[in-house]
Amino acid sequence: MKELQACRYDVFSLVITELYSHLPMDLVFNNLQNLMSLQLTYGAKHMGMEYERPHIGMKMSDAQFLQDCLKTTNNLIRLSLPGNLIDDDLVSILSKGLMLNKTITQLDLSHNKIGNQGARKIAKYLLKTQILTHLDLSDNQIEYHGSRFLAQGIKENTSLLDFNLKLNRIDNKGGQKLCIDLMGHKGLVLQRLNLSSNALGKGFAESLAELIKKNQTLKSIDISCNFIDDGSASTLSTLKDSLRSNPRIVEFDMRNNEVQDETEDEIKQIITKNKLESQGIPFSKLAECKFFL
Repeated sequence: MKELQACRYDVFSLVITELYSHLPMDLVFNNLQNLMSLQLTYGAKHMGMEYERPHIGMKMSDAQFLQDCLKTTNNLIRLSLPGNLIDDDLVSILSKGLMLNKTITQLDLSHNKIGNQGARKIAKYLLKTQILTHLDLSDNQIEYHGSRFLAQGIKENTSLLDFNLKLNRIDNKGGQKLCIDLMGHKGLVLQRLNLSSNALGKGFAESLAELIKKNQTLKSIDISCNFIDDGSASTLSTLKDSLRSNPRIVEFDMRNNEVQDETEDEIKQIITKNKLESQGIPFSKLAECKFFL
């Protein structure tokens, strides 16, 4: 407490990678009045044979303390809570604080245990907030129904720029629903979309091609480590045509799918052309370049 009080006006960012004690977080917020960024993981690392499950992750009381702090803080811009074993019940508690918060623009809930019902709570938060720009839900347990809720939330949101759903359990139906809702959003400002390491396939690729063709804001898309294959040449051809017609897409990652190397190389060439021309650099295929010794 003495250290907190001594530096109360000088600390703007706080990173706690292992908090073994479950102290009330209002002690931190009340004494660090200029705190703008908080990264917090409860528990201890490298416990070895002394491992005990109750000592790892966030408790109900921790979530309640954070909920109260989120309602009253006036300066916190970034909140990161990775690796806290946050489940649907804990999200329900935290969301009540987030709904009343007016400052957070970046929210990281990655590497937790959030499922469909937790995604539904986050979707309600997306419907309300108009200041959140970055949302990271990577490495959770969100499936089709959860992605459907999130798609509805994003459909009404006009502030989100970066959305990360990497390492979840979203299938073709969930991916298609997300693309359809993004296409129907006239006020969309989303620039980065990460759907890597899910269960997306041909049906999603078709909807994504349509989204890329119509969208005017997306710049970066990651669909690597999914199940898109060469089973439908027309789908991949449509996807490549969409990328050619939308020069705003300057990053597109589809590594570790089930497509041929030639297809990947062709898509990389399209993206390279988009990126160079966005910077005013003329693009020429390697075969067209002349080399002089």
